[in-house]
Amino acid sequence: MRIHTNSLAEKELASHLGMPDDVTIHVVSKHGSRTHRIAYEVALRGEGKRHRQAPNTRDESMPGKAATWDDWGQYLANLYRMDGTMIAGPYKGRDHFHAVTNNKYA
Repeated sequence: MRIHTNSLAEKELASHLGMPDDVTIHVVSKHGSRTHRIAYEVALRGEGKRHRQAPNTRDESMPGKAATWDDWGQYLANLYRMDGTMIAGPYKGRDHFHAVTNNKYA
């Protein structure tokens, strides 16, 4: 998922704080952004029983299955607490994210 931010650094994106132990966070690459200071491509992988789907991109450096919607929701909610103006995939900011997810991760 592409994440555009003005304030988050790579180490904050890679932080495992508040995430389940069976989920790994991979900051895949950095990019320019027309709307924010920088953009990062991030992938989540899971090793738990609930992780059953193959990831969209197969990369041997990122073993595991695709993260669940709830893994992503928890991860993005953590990031939105630090940068409410970031854009992550289809979400245009913290308020939009919480509206679309019916405040499940608030």
